[in-house]
Amino acid sequence: MKRNIRLFAIVIGIITIVSGCKKSSTDPNSNGGNGGTSYIDGVFSASATFKVRFAPGNLQYNMHTDTWKFADNQWDVLGDSFNPFSYSFDGWMDLFGRGTGNNPTNFSTDYHDYMSFSDWGRNTISNSNYNNWRTLTYEQWRHIFFDRATRSGTRFAKAIVNSHRGVILLPDEWENEIYSLNRINDYNGAHWGDNNISKSDWENILEPNGAVFLPCGGRREEMEVSGVNNSGFYWSKSLYNSIENGVCVEISFRSLVVHYTNIKTYCGCSVRLVRPSTD
Repeated sequence: MKRNIRLFAIVIGIITIVSGCKKSSTDPNSNGGNGGTSYIDGVFSASATFKVRFAPGNLQYNMHTDTWKFADNQWDVLGDSFNPFSYSFDGWMDLFGRGTGNNPTNFSTDYHDYMSFSDWGRNTISNSNYNNWRTLTYEQWRHIFFDRATRSGTRFAKAIVNSHRGVILLPDEWENEIYSLNRINDYNGAHWGDNNISKSDWENILEPNGAVFLPCGGRREEMEVSGVNNSGFYWSKSLYNSIENGVCVEISFRSLVVHYTNIKTYCGCSVRLVRPSTD
């Protein structure tokens, strides 16, 4: 049964985190708000012929105002604040069923309601004037994590950034002299605490040099959210062998730092959009 509750809750106050992401590009495609963020400056090879830049934060949606935005900081997740049945709920959510760009409040558990993929990047995003955002495929995610050649040889590292657990992606032109990271490219044994990065170091060193942070935003099944700051799931466009299962990048608290998992299409997962680097 499909449940769409876009206008259900009463708004009393706003509890969205608003500290601002200051170190992204301020090109003409930006709207100038929150420091003029439009994208992270680093370039990432998503295939042998296609390069991308990442959005400056996870995608968020307000079901009361029908508004899309990027999170103010790369580490921001809404997670446990999602409670549409609470009078204090402000309407913001950041865990979406697969391909629900045209229906973000689809909370159905029937996989038939997710058979078509509507890319979230087609929507107008309030804090970006750019209109060509898109979701990576499984093959593109895999290339970014495991297959691309980089100047330094570094592609990713598990980390805690400003007290938030997740994975750092380093751009193609990253130089290891910029910042010392431990257990780089380690997908079987790294721990969160191997890299404990302060807010100051992130905002003044890593992010200005193109680093991307994928925080552990947990997952949602119907209205229940779990795993916030312990695991993260990021949608790809791809299906896994059937129309019932999509493919996500999973960032886990287990020893396996990141892998690809099939997950029911109705599960709510994080979305980090990209744009072609040549735009």
